[in-house]
Amino acid sequence: MNFYITSLSPLGFIKDGKNINYYDDRQLQRAAEPFMVWNIRTQLDFGTNREATICLGEGQNFGFFQKINAIRGFFREIIPDPHPRWVMQYRRKRIGEFVERYVGALRRAANLASGYSTT
Repeated sequence: MNFYITSLSPLGFIKDGKNINYYDDRQLQRAAEPFMVWNIRTQLDFGTNREATICLGEGQNFGFFQKINAIRGFFREIIPDPHPRWVMQYRRKRIGEFVERYVGALRRAANLASGYSTT
């Protein structure tokens, strides 16, 4: 199974000289959403399997992705996982546990993509 790694937005955002997340600023989120939807649709046109996708980020990024997915039906299932930067910054001593979790998410996505139930 091959995996395609991307993001909702390949662009980074800066405010007052500092990196920010799109979801930390409502105005930015509203302004960026049409571009993000276009970005996802464009990548789906590559022939991406739409059964499952993995979202790196379980909080606001996942919530936003769920919201736009519910409206537009990009993927049947979104599997959330902690963002690797968060793991490295706050849970580094438990890295093995998170690696196992990522591998499990990849297996689940692969199984869903190939038509096998994972429940």
